[in-house]
Amino acid sequence: EMGLAVGAKEVVEMGLVVAAKEVMEMGLAVGAKEVVDMELVVGVKEVVEMGLVVGAMGVVEMGLVVAAKEVMEMGLAVGAKEVVEMGLAVRAKVVVEMGPAVRAEVVEMGLAVGAKEV
Repeated sequence: EMGLAVGAKEVVEMGLVVAAKEVMEMGLAVGAKEVVDMELVVGVKEVVEMGLVVGAMGVVEMGLVVAAKEVMEMGLAVGAKEVVEMGLAVRAKVVVEMGPAVRAEVVEMGLAVGAKEV
């Protein structure tokens, strides 16, 4: 209301309890780290709306519950290892769509795959 230009750092220092919506309204430039620091409760939708550049590691740190579809929509560069870390329930079709190097990774991930999908 006072028209303060506030950065993520100040928000943390001020101990503001902010929701993703307010963060967007405040025009904060927020990275994945700040989101974690600020303890924002964010869904994948908000992350996309907030324009966060998030790598797979960031997604894990943020504790987002993401489906493979959303991972693709978010444009994450994800390898099989990250997919496992993220606890995604993936089908072979999705793995192929996501374009990780599949073969050994697919087996490691415990996917039930037919020759067709591979």
